[in-house]
Amino acid sequence: MAQARSLLMEDILCHPLGPLPWALSTPEGLLRKTNKASLATTLQRNVTAVEQLPENCASVVDGIGLVQRVKGDQATFADIATTVFSMVLDEGDKSNRIDVVFDTYRENSIKNSERLLRGEECGHQLQAIVGTQIVRQWRSFLTRVKNKNSLISFIVREWMKAGFREKLQQKVLYATMSNRCYRITSDGSNEVQTLQCQHEEADGRTCC
Repeated sequence: MAQARSLLMEDILCHPLGPLPWALSTPEGLLRKTNKASLATTLQRNVTAVEQLPENCASVVDGIGLVQRVKGDQATFADIATTVFSMVLDEGDKSNRIDVVFDTYRENSIKNSERLLRGEECGHQLQAIVGTQIVRQWRSFLTRVKNKNSLISFIVREWMKAGFREKLQQKVLYATMSNRCYRITSDGSNEVQTLQCQHEEADGRTCC
């Protein structure tokens, strides 16, 4: 009888005791956050960096990652667009083609629970972004989904202007805005219909 009870308990403990497995959720039922930085470290551990990049190579840049690195307090939105553009050119210095891929932010998203945990959606929302407007609370501004969407649209449209295009020289820049993608060169800019994508995350959009 004791052995039967032991086997029964082992069988019971093989199954989750809650509505969701503990490996996937918190006690409150929210999805557990993964550590993407650890994954990147693991993937790079056994990789040897090349000494020289091949000709006609391309660089893929996480656009919102660059934005997060900017110190935007007391800067104008035009200054921020210029700063991010300079960072893009620096990242793709050795490349003929640079792809700047931004996240897409939706109001109804599976990521909303994670954004709430991070304290997002608590900052002030701007109705419109003007290049000459000075940013007062940069980090607070970036907590709002609509602010990020407006900022991405503003940045990409700024890059389409002649002053930015001239700095590209012979490089080709691709930049995403919402579900769309634009090709920008020193000669002009146009939307690339074949590169439309519905993915939210920048790292998923690069596979489209």
